[in-house]
Amino acid sequence: MDDDSRTRDTPPVMLAWLGHPVTVLAIVALVVNDHLLKAEYPGLVTGKLSDFAGLLVAAPLLATVVAGLAPRLPGTPVALASIGVTGLAFTAVKATAGGAAAASAVWSGFTGPSVILADRTDLAALPMLAVGGWVWTRARRHPATRRAVRRFGALVLLPGAVLAVVATSAPFYPDAVAVTVWRNQIVVGQANAYHAGDRQPEIWWLSERDGRGWRALDSAEETAFEAERSGLPAGTGQGCVPGEPAHCYRVVPGKLRIQETTDSGTTWRTSWEVSDEARRYLSRSYDDLGDPAIYLSSVALVVQPTSAGHVVVVANGRDGVAVREPDGRWTRVEFDGYGGTARRADPSGIDPGALAQEIVLALLVALAAMGLGGWLAARRGRVTVVWFVVPLVLGCVGGLLGIPGMASDEVIALLGRLLVVLGPLMALTGVVGILVFAGRVLPVRWLLLIILIGLSAGVGWLAPFVGWANGAIGYRNAALLGSACVLVGIAAAGWLGHRFGRPPLPKTEPSYPAVPLGPPPAAP
Repeated sequence: MDDDSRTRDTPPVMLAWLGHPVTVLAIVALVVNDHLLKAEYPGLVTGKLSDFAGLLVAAPLLATVVAGLAPRLPGTPVALASIGVTGLAFTAVKATAGGAAAASAVWSGFTGPSVILADRTDLAALPMLAVGGWVWTRARRHPATRRAVRRFGALVLLPGAVLAVVATSAPFYPDAVAVTVWRNQIVVGQANAYHAGDRQPEIWWLSERDGRGWRALDSAEETAFEAERSGLPAGTGQGCVPGEPAHCYRVVPGKLRIQETTDSGTTWRTSWEVSDEARRYLSRSYDDLGDPAIYLSSVALVVQPTSAGHVVVVANGRDGVAVREPDGRWTRVEFDGYGGTARRADPSGIDPGALAQEIVLALLVALAAMGLGGWLAARRGRVTVVWFVVPLVLGCVGGLLGIPGMASDEVIALLGRLLVVLGPLMALTGVVGILVFAGRVLPVRWLLLIILIGLSAGVGWLAPFVGWANGAIGYRNAALLGSACVLVGIAAAGWLGHRFGRPPLPKTEPSYPAVPLGPPPAAP
């Protein structure tokens, strides 16, 4: 088929290119590498794999989007232009600092704070564009013309390819690790905690207005700072107010806590802290945090005099910095991403990611309660639903194994990221099947009541942890209260299903009217 003469077939050909086994394999490799392997095994292999697989996916993805927007364009020029644009963009990003910075800004808009570094060794992946061109020549011979295939490409392949390509940038985890004084201004050094073990500052933030404002050093300031850096006083675990040697501050190792003394260290009191209970919740808000005693604790501080008193700035790792203003108030400041902005941390609000474990458990609890009630009703009504009980049980077990922190084994932890999604989906499939068949036994009002009780059990489990996240209750008390709600909900759903499930009607012989013996009565 000559797709240049039949321009109406350009989108199906591009979908065939995107759906070719080689491209699909590259999509799978990108998703698995970027979402699983790169975080667990950072290094040369996982870093380069994204580049090689990404070039195989980017060109057909770009061509598919262009063909969808302009279906009358000839196929071959679109394919060649997509390959050329992909190659040029990849070269500009990997070979120039400006291209890498621009790509970082674009990717941060899609995926949150991230960084792409220029690395000319990555240009070794460019030959994969030739492989992509070969795949194109194979795909154009068998365009995806069937409606079902087109829908599959639009609903599955295209979103999957977008997810794979967008995920290729390495994350940047802001990590305040150093603090010093430069030209009478406090400067905080920020590393990237994504590179575990390497806590060397990559970005420097300059304090303004006595710690009330922050900005990243510009290129000229950074050059001057690096030239003078070796002679600057480095922040340590303890510092005193200039001119007041008896008034000092110190960090508490392994804690987000600062102590203060006004009598040369005879007595110390807590001047600022994030309590251990609050830090336990806070630690869940950070991806791949590692040991909180290292990455979520006070590292170093400096004390700087001002016209109105003194300022204390503390580097707190992933939590940013804590600032004691001249009036004695303490505030927390967090830095956004690679070269982003600094803002005061908002103590209000709940991060759903920090309650991911409890949310997954709440979903599993709700499904288990609904499934138990439906199964008991169906069982009492002699309806066989065992084939739906199996995915429900397996899904709940898989979801439990996939919950972060539930399994410490490295292999299970890798699989857990998939199980935490696949498990509840499998359990949901089982519950839907059970409830459909239980509907043959239970009246609609009782079936709806079982569903409502199941949902209430899940909410009852989650609600105490929302209170814990707001500091209203301790974690252990939240777990006890949530467990009580779970037991009550599951027991209620099970009792309801068993109590009101209609048992099968007994088989009885039909009744017949009594027939009198003897001759019929005589007519009057």
